[in-house]
Amino acid sequence: MTEQNEILRILFVNDKSKSWLANRLGISPQNLDYKLRNAKKLAVEDYNSIMKIFKNEGFITSNSEQCTHLLNQTVEIDGMMGHILSIL
Repeated sequence: MTEQNEILRILFVNDKSKSWLANRLGISPQNLDYKLRNAKKLAVEDYNSIMKIFKNEGFITSNSEQCTHLLNQTVEIDGMMGHILSIL
């Protein structure tokens, strides 16, 4: 899962829009949309700013929770890939 996908997932799970996040970041919704959908990689500063907003809103409670989520996603993806490869 990319950082952009993680951010989009957190927005979706918490029923928040990209406009809501853009407003809190002080950037245009179009700029945020580009960063989340078209940019190859999200800048570290942008990622940290977004995570800080999510933490302040209570969407993420700690760095360890974020790491646990990413680890679970990786394990899930590995499991799916293993299943697909066994079918092939």
